[in-house]
Amino acid sequence: MAVILLAILYACYLPHSGYRSLHYDANTYWELGRQYGKTGAFQFSSFSNSMRGYFFPLLLAPFAILGPHIGLSPIELMRPLGILTAALFFGALAPALAGAISGPKAPVIPLARRLVFGVLGFAFWRDYFNFSLSDFPALFALCLALWALLNSKNIRYSLLAGIALGAAMNMRPVFIAALPFAALLVFVSRPPVSSTDPLAGNRSAWPQWGALAVGLAFILVPQSYINKSHFGSSTPLVLARRSTVDEGLYLQQLGWGLQYQKYETNIGADYPTVEMFFVDPVGTALLQSTGKMQLNSMGEYLNLAFHHPVAILGVLLRHLFNGLDLQYPTPYIKQVYLPTWPLAWLNYTVWISGIVVLIIHAKRSWPHISVWLALTALIMPCLAALPVAVECRFFLPLHMLLCAAVAFGAHPIRAWQAAGGLRRLGWACVYIAFVSACFMVSASAQGNLENGPRKLFSLARNSH
Repeated sequence: MAVILLAILYACYLPHSGYRSLHYDANTYWELGRQYGKTGAFQFSSFSNSMRGYFFPLLLAPFAILGPHIGLSPIELMRPLGILTAALFFGALAPALAGAISGPKAPVIPLARRLVFGVLGFAFWRDYFNFSLSDFPALFALCLALWALLNSKNIRYSLLAGIALGAAMNMRPVFIAALPFAALLVFVSRPPVSSTDPLAGNRSAWPQWGALAVGLAFILVPQSYINKSHFGSSTPLVLARRSTVDEGLYLQQLGWGLQYQKYETNIGADYPTVEMFFVDPVGTALLQSTGKMQLNSMGEYLNLAFHHPVAILGVLLRHLFNGLDLQYPTPYIKQVYLPTWPLAWLNYTVWISGIVVLIIHAKRSWPHISVWLALTALIMPCLAALPVAVECRFFLPLHMLLCAAVAFGAHPIRAWQAAGGLRRLGWACVYIAFVSACFMVSASAQGNLENGPRKLFSLARNSH
């Protein structure tokens, strides 16, 4: 029922969201989908792109190839896919994964809480489902893999997990950071057979691990074929570089990550450029101290971190805050200078509530190692993206974890009624202090918007 209701919500909203075409990365993925049919017939080897994996464009290919023949624009073809993704993720998959993490004896998450989770997702991310971007499909695949690994140890589920995990890694290469922790789930029994050895009783898990590897190979071997055919490399991973002499996108992003604490994309008329760079004065000065404005190797970044640990820590903390600081529910901003404080206030409320719920649940029943592995697998892609020039979608798994904690685990009315007057006052003070601090930090970042600082509470620009 939650899937149906959320599908109706998105079906009613997306056609009236004000977008008429795909933009930038979304359009790039759509055009990559058309590559499969550029010879006049579907041909897998026609895909040749070193920056992005083949799998997401392959999913788009039937719609991208047939679109011009049926008279529908790319965004009109994309919206049904977005509706399906949103409805299944918020209404079914994420609640199922939350139940699997809670344990086999956990009650089924009720409809009302599924809808709360769906409404939070709608509030924060609704316009993303207009566009052919890989962020939600990759998270969908990762959650499916973790659900399969947590729910069953048989070969079929492990095979499904491998396919889903490989798809996530191919769609978003940074998701490879989740692989070691997801793979370890195969060997971890639940509940533990031995309190001293969490792997005891799971020596027969090797066939399941083999099935996981076969599933990974099913997705990654075709990428190796593409890399070998077009770029002379046999790696099964996405190259993420424009040429064989290119150092790669991640290294380039490390340099940008020092200069900028956040990046957004503008398509409106009230800001002069497409790129919205939020400058980091401290990180920029640190990069300038090297005598250049671009890093040539990972070693240079590590050397900076070694000699300036406090400054680098500050850069990373600003990335974490700004990566989670959703000011717009869209990847493509139609109006930069508008009041965004209502969404920001809701977001900060979710942050503190989600953190409290996670801490309480951890204290009440210390999670089994499988829970830690699953949560770490979700969070690691965010940590891997932390040093780069961050966009909010890079922190989607962590933000969804906080939203899920609130929607599926919070009992605010019960807690408020059970608390005494003094405790209520303490909670209110902590909440006000936390939200106020978040607004101050956010205002500082918004004040560093490169081509025209903005205010959170008005249509106007900052005066400086």
